[in-house]
Amino acid sequence: MTFLRPRAHAMTDGRSGRSRWAIAVALGLLVAASAGLAGCSAAADSVKIALLLPDSKTARYAAFDRPYFEQRVAELGKYEVLYSNADQDAASQQSQAESAIAAGAKVLVLDPVDSAAAASIVAAANAQGIPVVAYDRFITGGRLSFYVSFDNEKVGSL
Repeated sequence: MTFLRPRAHAMTDGRSGRSRWAIAVALGLLVAASAGLAGCSAAADSVKIALLLPDSKTARYAAFDRPYFEQRVAELGKYEVLYSNADQDAASQQSQAESAIAAGAKVLVLDPVDSAAAASIVAAANAQGIPVVAYDRFITGGRLSFYVSFDNEKVGSL
């Protein structure tokens, strides 16, 4: 597993969130490419990337994270984002992840409602050979491909 943390002092200017998403997108596509899945020809279908966010109470998910992620994915090639928002319900997020896997997602970018409960999502994805990028919150248990977050300690000191 690889841990990536953009500079924490940039968290105050709004650019770090975009940096984290750019990293998450790039890593998700890198993982897909390394698995031989991203080499889409013009005739091939798009590669599906599931974006599983935890809630709609936090304004940034709908107003910023989702649109920026989808925009960046569109810029990078022939990819399709399968978006779901769990509305703070771990069982819903589990169901959404299962639906994304059934729909053919090749990568899961997951910001878990409950990091311990999300281990079952990671296990289900691992069983299908689907890489998981943990975004913003670490997932306890399972085999993650990447963890993308900010430097929590530095943010606290700022």
